[in-house]
Amino acid sequence: MALILRGDEVEVCSKQVGFVGSYYAAIVINNYGNQSYAVRYKNLVSEDDESQPLIEIVSADGDFWEARL
Repeated sequence: MALILRGDEVEVCSKQVGFVGSYYAAIVINNYGNQSYAVRYKNLVSEDDESQPLIEIVSADGDFWEARL
């Protein structure tokens, strides 16, 4: 697996029921180690403030989300 760094553009793939196979463009804003990353989505917004992009913590190979270069 390629090393994912802060600032890298990634695609986040959903593994949640109803969203399997959906890909979302994002930028890595933090690397927490153990293949966990904070990402800021390019086209998804926060439920709390729809003027702000959605930020989530995802795994490079997680059960619900997968980040890839």
